[in-house]
Amino acid sequence: MLDRAVVNSGPLIALSLLDQLGLLPALFVECWIPQTVFNEVAVAGAVV
Repeated sequence: MLDRAVVNSGPLIALSLLDQLGLLPALFVECWIPQTVFNEVAVAGAVV
């Protein structure tokens, strides 16, 4: 298992579409999602 990952929007969207977001905590101790990525995926994505 790796210690940390900084995740951008591409992998988050792809894993979400595949219902596989659980892979991130299985592979990494910590997953960091920058605020701009969160805004793009969670906030702006909710509008689409």
